[in-house]
Amino acid sequence: MNTLDPDRIFLRWCAVFGLLMFITYVLWRAGIWDTLNSADSTGITQAIVVFFFLALLWLGNRSYVLRAQEIVFLKHREQGRLAVLPKDSWAGEYLCAVTRHPHVDKAVCQQTLGERVQGRHEIAWWVNGLLLKLGLLGTVAGFILMSLQVGKVATFDLDKIQTLLKGMTYGMGVALLTTLVGLCANIILGWMLLLLDREGDKFIVAVTQAAEAS
Repeated sequence: MNTLDPDRIFLRWCAVFGLLMFITYVLWRAGIWDTLNSADSTGITQAIVVFFFLALLWLGNRSYVLRAQEIVFLKHREQGRLAVLPKDSWAGEYLCAVTRHPHVDKAVCQQTLGERVQGRHEIAWWVNGLLLKLGLLGTVAGFILMSLQVGKVATFDLDKIQTLLKGMTYGMGVALLTTLVGLCANIILGWMLLLLDREGDKFIVAVTQAAEAS
């Protein structure tokens, strides 16, 4: 049987968020953030970090909302009082539709419940893909910077070659840095979104099973 654990997804988010805040503090104390900012003048790395933390905060809020809905549902199910679930709750809305209106299309009701639980996650998945695309954009920008440095060199004497190597190193740094940050952000956010979707699936199954049994 599908067992719900309302605190699991939110506590996981708290653990991940706390760990990331600790890592951010350590990097700031070590001066690495200043190094990263100076290493990428395009602003793509900073944009990835900002989008990532905004999405992570939204994910925490969504986890808390799902936790609250599961607590209400489990409390009434354990007490055998599903019939008096608040109508403004996701489970109450679904149960009210399928039990009080026997001729209603249950498939439509399940789609509505799924939209309540997981519909907004599509925006977060889009942001997750955006992080990866920004990382790839930074890669392209880095190689463009490298090619511009090559184009500026008319003659290959020793001084010009040293300047060229410095410029190419900077462009390569931008390419690698944005790719690394974009990939890490994409992996972490994608993993958290998968956990949230999975918990949402369990909640939907539990509600539909409760409606069939009532």
